[in-house]
Amino acid sequence: MEQLKDVYSHFMLYYKNDIPAMWEVKRKKSQSAEGEEADGETKVTPQKQKMPAKRDLYTICRQAGKRLYLRLVLFSLICWFALCQQELL
Repeated sequence: MEQLKDVYSHFMLYYKNDIPAMWEVKRKKSQSAEGEEADGETKVTPQKQKMPAKRDLYTICRQAGKRLYLRLVLFSLICWFALCQQELL
């Protein structure tokens, strides 16, 4: 089981971005195979598969970093505004 997990992790590390292209090739091959079998029939195109939401550790940290950055910017603006108000008084 540990080896399977290692292989999966390795695959996802190097080929995660290629998965949509792989699905597209598979879909096109299945369509061409169906087209050869049923020449006279109407063709129904399957819907394009969606990639699941990216929730790996890097994405979570990056999103948290954006939120932290926005909070820091907001906090600095509030402090700057408060300082400006004190100088006017």
